Amino acid sequence: MTNLLLPKLEKASEKGEDARVFSVLAAGHGGPIDLDDLGLKKSYGLKRKADSATTYNDLMVEVPSPLILECNV
Repeated sequence: MTNLLLPKLEKASEKGEDARVFSVLAAGHGGPIDLDDLGLKKSYGLKRKADSATTYNDLMVEVPSPLILECNV
């Protein structure tokens, strides 16, 4: 999704405006990641899946896309 916003972020940055993207999906409600079960095949449960989805989303937002790093936004 951030890549779709990239043209707008670049324009804002060129004008000296703050150009930021943030996510508030269940902020602070993530769970631990089981590196041996990233696909959640062993431990199936609605809460476990919701917690994992929140944590995966947080990680996705924290690690910037190479496109964004390239644009200096």
